[in-house]
Amino acid sequence: PLDVGVERYCEWNIDSGQIVGALPNIVGVHFTENLEALVERKLYTLNTAHRATAYLGAQKGYTFIHEAITDPDIRQLVEQIMEQSSAALCAKFGIDSHLQQHYAQSVLHRFENPLLADTVSRVARGPRRKLSPKLYFAYPALMALKYTLPTDALATAVAAALHYRSDNDFESQQLAVLIEKHGISQTIKSITGITNTTFVECVERKYREF
Repeated sequence: PLDVGVERYCEWNIDSGQIVGALPNIVGVHFTENLEALVERKLYTLNTAHRATAYLGAQKGYTFIHEAITDPDIRQLVEQIMEQSSAALCAKFGIDSHLQQHYAQSVLHRFENPLLADTVSRVARGPRRKLSPKLYFAYPALMALKYTLPTDALATAVAAALHYRSDNDFESQQLAVLIEKHGISQTIKSITGITNTTFVECVERKYREF
């Protein structure tokens, strides 16, 4: 009964500039001179893909993340979302694209693990906050737009989040009220902070398709 199951995956990044003297030899630690890049890599690769899987999974009625990510259509979309977010991260920080691709694939393998039993409803919770400018979809979309990179898959993720509804999720109900009151286009702009016409129109089109 005292046995504990853990994932193979682990990541422990430390800012080497905050260490006084020689770097200590600690197994499993990765010292880096650019911690910001690795923090954003985690937020806008792992977290972005995780939330996208949840919102797309909710559209098809899945209960668990590992079920949703094994759906071929959802997996393809999530991979496209990760590709667009990854391209923006590589452009901003100069991250090696091959290393970023390897990291993205390791993230997908984590989602496939049925032993985690992570629910779609837990990951999808609070869509209004998760659509805000500094978080999982709007921020990588803004990065991609800045570098004139594709954003159509990220727009699909935004649309899926806007479409998410749950009787147990107040924020999803708030979104429904805002869309009813102000329309989908204005809601996209006010919630995400993105005013790019092409992006907003793409989100609106995807939303109506959902």
